[in-house]
Amino acid sequence: MIEELRNKLSLEKFKIICFSKYIDIINYKELLSINDNEIILLSFNKKIIIKGNNLVIIKLVSDELLISGVIEEILWINIK
Repeated sequence: MIEELRNKLSLEKFKIICFSKYIDIINYKELLSINDNEIILLSFNKKIIIKGNNLVIIKLVSDELLISGVIEEILWINIK
């Protein structure tokens, strides 16, 4: 119930901001998996798969991730 309320009241949409050495992910829902080559997370209607080398989460707060490493691919998969 609290999660549903958070989704409806969220003023900021899911964002991925790419910098030269980092990716900033804002307003994600859940971190599903992480290893050196792949990070999988959920937004509110998509699964996001980030593939690369030496991937490291250098900032982790309740709704924001900052990832460093060599990013090779970002996949978006619609979920229901």
